[in-house]
Amino acid sequence: MARFAGIPLRVITDTNALVFRSGGSIAERESGRQAVILSLRALVVNADQADASIRWIDSSRTIFHVLHFAQKNGRWNYVSGTSQSGDR
Repeated sequence: MARFAGIPLRVITDTNALVFRSGGSIAERESGRQAVILSLRALVVNADQADASIRWIDSSRTIFHVLHFAQKNGRWNYVSGTSQSGDR
């Protein structure tokens, strides 16, 4: 995330606004800035527990996160998480 420090971040909801170049780099079409893709793959809620599966893609790797939450006193709280990384 250090490479994004000091730059106003944008949320882009249309992948047509991105350029996927050879070598795996991902850039914002309008400005040419590097970009990452973050996607919610699944959200499973079972009573007072929930798991969220998230995928993060940048120019060099894909990271899969599974985040575990528990509800207590009407609030959802992060409990733990696991990550798995793969080179692109």
